[in-house]
Amino acid sequence: MYDARTSPPVEATETIQEPSQEPIHGGLTIAEVLAAVPEARSIFQEHDFDPVTHCGPTVQIIRLDEATVHCKLNDLEGLLVKLNAAYQRKIQQSMP
Repeated sequence: MYDARTSPPVEATETIQEPSQEPIHGGLTIAEVLAAVPEARSIFQEHDFDPVTHCGPTVQIIRLDEATVHCKLNDLEGLLVKLNAAYQRKIQQSMP
């Protein structure tokens, strides 16, 4: 049984990331990104990543930052730049 008075401190196993200022960030699930960015699937494919093929039904629960490990996603930073640009275009096109 763990006793805080006698047991050594417990090390954190996950890094808590700072909240992103960008609307599309690594903390979103793949499904959330696909819903928010109409061009997302083609942008993923430009990065040799097909969310449905590589992640299957886990797109509902796997975050982008987890997909680099679980789903063979490479260059997350470059992908986020393109996804955010596409998201901004969507927002600008929806303005009157």
